[in-house]
Amino acid sequence: MSKVFGIDLGTTNSAISYIDQGGQTLVVPNGVTGHSTTPSVVYFQEPTEVAIGEVARNAAVAEPENVISMVKRSMGEARTFTVHDVEHTPESISALILKHLHEDAVTFLGEPDNGVVITVPAYFGMRETQATIEAGALAGLNVISTIPEPIAAALHYGVKPGGRNETFLVYDLGGGTFDTSILQIGPDAIDTIVIDGDRNLGGADWDRLVADWLIDEFIRRTDCDSADLADAGFQQLVLQQAEAAKIQLSQVQLTKIPIRFGAKAATIELSRDLYEELTADLLESGRSRSSAGH
Repeated sequence: MSKVFGIDLGTTNSAISYIDQGGQTLVVPNGVTGHSTTPSVVYFQEPTEVAIGEVARNAAVAEPENVISMVKRSMGEARTFTVHDVEHTPESISALILKHLHEDAVTFLGEPDNGVVITVPAYFGMRETQATIEAGALAGLNVISTIPEPIAAALHYGVKPGGRNETFLVYDLGGGTFDTSILQIGPDAIDTIVIDGDRNLGGADWDRLVADWLIDEFIRRTDCDSADLADAGFQQLVLQQAEAAKIQLSQVQLTKIPIRFGAKAATIELSRDLYEELTADLLESGRSRSSAGH
């Protein structure tokens, strides 16, 4: 029996899922890493040779000029990315990610599909949503529909029509985008009452702030020239270390980050309290945006 896949096309990570015969929603593991998500990153090894996911993310350290990430923030915009003297649109880059996810799903299940449903942020307008559909078409997929991410989240947690009238606030701070929605759940439908969002606010901005602090600390401790540390590969490496530190601090109170540039090295400690202090303005920005929406 053919299946319909659900795709969460994220700014920093993406995933694809399906409903099994028992009615359970299952995420298809990445075909290479086995992880439930795939980094939304594209690496052009050559003009026509492309890698998606973890390999691409790691390649950003050595060849940042050949790697494209965070493309979701540009969906629907009239802009291009030039790699190996070839221009790419946000839709064509997203298509490569979608195609990779779809191929993983078909390989994993060993059967064809008859379409996909792709999530989009609640604040996406017609232009951005149509760009997402076009990306699916470029990937050779049959896009049955798109679904706003807050509604998809509500459905995942068992909120669905059929019961009494209820109102829910869905707060979605993702890796690269942020949106909030107030949903009205009635006997027959889920209606979106209020939406707001910021396509330029997400976990990646927390990472960037921490990375900037780490580099400032590294300069202070080693007397490195800040101009030398502008090296794109070094910046990308520290950014990845900042993300790893953020994840660790969700479990521990203190983490240590070793940083090296040339012959100079330093191990920098970052506590959860300091992390929260460094990123307080970003958190307040999200709260203010959420409050403004309703």
